[in-house]
Amino acid sequence: GREIQVFIGVQALNHCKHGPSNSKRMQLKEEVTKSKCTVVLTPCGMLLRVVSLVVLDLRRANGNVLAQVGKLEGQTFKPACELPGLKQGHNEVVSEALNRLLETKKLRFIADKVELESFTSETMQKESKEF
Repeated sequence: GREIQVFIGVQALNHCKHGPSNSKRMQLKEEVTKSKCTVVLTPCGMLLRVVSLVVLDLRRANGNVLAQVGKLEGQTFKPACELPGLKQGHNEVVSEALNRLLETKKLRFIADKVELESFTSETMQKESKEF
């Protein structure tokens, strides 16, 4: 269960010879202990951070897609085209995470107009911007 994942993650951080700085390791350790991510060591000794995301791909019949086109950072608007999403909580099923996503301030205006018909699951790997 959760305790084993936390133990494995902390051990991976303690035994990793290559990887993030000490301050980043402390951030990762905090994420691991709060079950926000899982960390494992690859066979070549590199850290692999695993996060479950729920992303809303909402499309109209005409093909229009709901997407975020930017983020406000301080006084500046930065382009950032992406689908709305969030990290899936530990032991949280997809429908619960989707409901939590729809209840955020950004999407509350459509929460009562969306019905989950189906969902797909996919796995992808990408470099972490933070770690």
